[in-house]
This record gives sequence, C-alpha cells and structure tokens, in this order.
Amino acid sequence: MGRGMKGDASKTAIIRTALELWHEGGEKAVTARGIGKRVGLSHAGVIYHFGSVGDMLDAVKREAIESGDKKIIPQLILNNDPLIAGMSQSDRGAWLAAAAG
Repeated sequence: MGRGMKGDASKTAIIRTALELWHEGGEKAVTARGIGKRVGLSHAGVIYHFGSVGDMLDAVKREAIESGDKKIIPQLILNNDPLIAGMSQSDRGAWLAAAAG
C-alpha cells in the first residue's frame, strides 16, 4: 500500500490504521512502527506525513472526535486530553454515561 500512496491518501490511511490499532489495543497500541507495518511505510515514513508522533496522535484524536468515536472519546475525557478542553461538562457526562452502558 505504501509505495503507491501520496500525500492525503497516505495521511488518511495512517489515521484510519491508527484508529483501528487504538480500538484493538488502546492508545498505547498506536505506534508509528505498528502503523507502518500495516500501511507499508517505515516508521519514519509515517511520522514524515505529520512532522512528529505527537502531531500524528493529535490528528488521530481529532478524527475520533469529529467522527464521534464511541470508544476513543470517553478515553480522551477520562484522560483529560487537551483536545476535548472545549467540550462542555454536560457533553462529557453524556459521553461517559453512553460508554458505561
């Protein structure tokens, strides 16, 4: 998959794969090496598309928030992630209640 991908297609594949890894093993499972193995890039190639591992993780978290990911958003709330700082307390409570069942 990696050799034929360019720019936005690579970033999209990386983010999609990172979300899959997160669902399989939590945030700690989201590594540049793990993503690279799945999309056919080196870990440096994965990072290249974002500038840093931190920027890559932020892009993954933003995608999870924008898509309303029911598994990742509650984790971000519980970890008090800066990307959910603008979320109201009532919205945070609703996400956590929904995740609890």
